[in-house]
Amino acid sequence: MRLPVFMLLLCLTAGCSQQDDTLLPQPATPPVPLDPVSLKSEVHIPDGTYVLRTLNSQPYSGPDVTLRISGSRINGKGPVNAFHANLLQDRISPVASTRMAGDPNAMELETTIFGFLEEASLGMTDYGELAVRQDGIARLIFLRSEN
Repeated sequence: MRLPVFMLLLCLTAGCSQQDDTLLPQPATPPVPLDPVSLKSEVHIPDGTYVLRTLNSQPYSGPDVTLRISGSRINGKGPVNAFHANLLQDRISPVASTRMAGDPNAMELETTIFGFLEEASLGMTDYGELAVRQDGIARLIFLRSEN
């Protein structure tokens, strides 16, 4: 009686040992190249304080959003919370922020902005603006502040 059960288990597990390539992670699609006309070829982001002026190609008029760059350190203020991160060449490390509650619309806006910061590349436009680009599209544009 044990032999038929053993043979049945052996047959079932033998089928499991075959590798199914459809379950393996597939390579990520290559990133969309940035438009070389609108961004300078240099990666250097000048130190300073920048103020959000454009969100998803629309003028931004919500609560002040600032981003201050000092070397490889970034800190700033979102619509509700303060945040900080590190500049890694033309990318930003994951954003850490305070966790104050606020207006639900401002909180949703902040989540969107922080998401763009974390998942995009940075560059300076020919006009001295700091562009945060995702998939080749400027999601956020910051203007340098005089402060």
